[in-house]
Amino acid sequence: FLIKNFLPIGFLICIVWMLAWPWPGEKVEQWKVANYVVVETACIVVIFVISGLALKTEEITYAIKHPAPLIYGLVAILGVTPCLAFVTIRLPLHPAEFVIGLTAFAVGPTTLAQGQTLVAQAGGNTALALMLLVLTNMLAVFTVPFLFKAVLSSKADSVQINSANLLINLVITILAPAIVVRDLIKPVARWVSGHRVTMSLLNNGALLVIVWVQLCSAHDRLMQQAFKDIVLIIVAAVLLHFVFVAINWPMIILFRFPPREAVAAMIMSSQKTMPFAVSIIALLPASLGSKGLLTLPPLICQVSQLFCDIWIANYFGKKVRAVYHLVSNRQHQSS
Repeated sequence: FLIKNFLPIGFLICIVWMLAWPWPGEKVEQWKVANYVVVETACIVVIFVISGLALKTEEITYAIKHPAPLIYGLVAILGVTPCLAFVTIRLPLHPAEFVIGLTAFAVGPTTLAQGQTLVAQAGGNTALALMLLVLTNMLAVFTVPFLFKAVLSSKADSVQINSANLLINLVITILAPAIVVRDLIKPVARWVSGHRVTMSLLNNGALLVIVWVQLCSAHDRLMQQAFKDIVLIIVAAVLLHFVFVAINWPMIILFRFPPREAVAAMIMSSQKTMPFAVSIIALLPASLGSKGLLTLPPLICQVSQLFCDIWIANYFGKKVRAVYHLVSNRQHQSS
């Protein structure tokens, strides 16, 4: 139970700790080298090193054999769903950090371990899910800085960001660790492939440390927020996810993908990843507001999409098992 629900339980602990004793997190947030918060940056590197080490070459080859769902997923994740950020940036949420945090989540790539776990639960193609996970998180390093700047610039009163500087920082903290470590330390990569549960816990643990630091550093401002503002951001997060699902579900039916590939493309294209959003937020200028308040919307989005997609995964799982049971029976009868 604890392993299966490690992330939701961890989020709850972070929130309770922030409410009860924010001082340690506030002090950790002050440890900086140049413009980098040491602990946050180290955790970001850990998250994407593990993602790179977990990637198997044979899984890439298998997923490439199904190019249509792969191409659809890439376009949906990096091209279609991020366009909703032009809507989220105009939502009348308060404080302004909630709007920017929700937008940072909307422009990002698909989720990491969570999406692949749900695809497996639904009987989907996990190799395709992993391929979408890795490719979108790598490509997003190059697409998100410019898209995020365009979204912020589309709102007249928004603060501008340096997209080139954000790109460089994302390459340093995300892309380089994921690629370089995998190729240079192949024995470690082989060990990681045999200890996926441990690596998943370490990955999620690093994410929780980032959340803990940022929530504690924003304790005072969080306590000043009206209850209705918290409720509104929760509603906005849930609605955003259902819009993603409403976009992708009809398209999956229209393209008539094979059942297992359809499940993978559907789930992965309807989710966004909190670690990438948190990475962006950690690199944003202080003029955009409190990092803790900026982090709260991605946290809420991550939790809400998990609970929503557990139901979706169960629904698809029954459909996939029914299809393959029918095919198996027909093959048995014909033989």
